[in-house]
Amino acid sequence: MYDRVIWPEKHDPKTSAIYALNDIDVKAPPEVVWKLLVDAENWSSYFPPEDQVKILSGERELARGTNTAE
Repeated sequence: MYDRVIWPEKHDPKTSAIYALNDIDVKAPPEVVWKLLVDAENWSSYFPPEDQVKILSGERELARGTNTAE
């Protein structure tokens, strides 16, 4: 996975002091995964630390330009 990411130069793991990457293989079509990713307010159902995400615009899903609060 590390080699497939196009890292911004200042965040490249080869030169960064700290590096973290979450990676998981999912047996689901891309459309299903995408629906989970844009459903930010429900991330905590499968990643409990993200239990306070709120979409500030009142929309139900993340979209380009969406503002969130945590």
